[in-house]
Amino acid sequence: MNDILDEIRKMAALAAKDLRERSPKMDGTAIIAEEIFVPEWSGEKDYSKVSAGAPVKFGEQVYVLLQPHNAKNHPNFPSELPALWRISHTKDPKKAKPWVKPVSTSDMYLKGECMLWKDGKVYSAERDTSFSPEEFSPDWKEITL
Repeated sequence: MNDILDEIRKMAALAAKDLRERSPKMDGTAIIAEEIFVPEWSGEKDYSKVSAGAPVKFGEQVYVLLQPHNAKNHPNFPSELPALWRISHTKDPKKAKPWVKPVSTSDMYLKGECMLWKDGKVYSAERDTSFSPEEFSPDWKEITL
C-alpha cells in the first residue's frame, strides 16, 4: 500500500512541477482548472527562486506570484500583498471563487470572469470591473448552474 501512495505522491509532484513551468503562460481559468496541483502558500517559503507566474493556494483563492521574494521577509498573506501576488479568476462558473474586492487594475474581474457572491449565487462580469454587484449591478449577470 505504501508503494502505491509513494507513486501517487511522485506523480502529483511531477504534475505540480509541470503546472508551475506552464503557469506563466496560462490565464486564471486554466490555472484554476488544475488547482488540485497548486501548492498551498507558506509563510516559511523562500519564493525568491520561484518563477513569476507560479500559482499558490491561499484559503479558497488561487494567487500567482508577481515578484519573487522570501515570504519570511514579507509576513503578510498573498491577499495582503498585491505588489507580490495577484489573485486569479476563472471564466468557469462551476469553479467560481468567492468575491474578493479588487485593489488595482491587475486583479479586477475581466469580462466573462465569474465569482461566487455572498448570496451563494454565481455571477459573470459583463465588462471589466472592480465593482461588486451591490456597488454596480449592471456589471454582473447571474449564472444558473
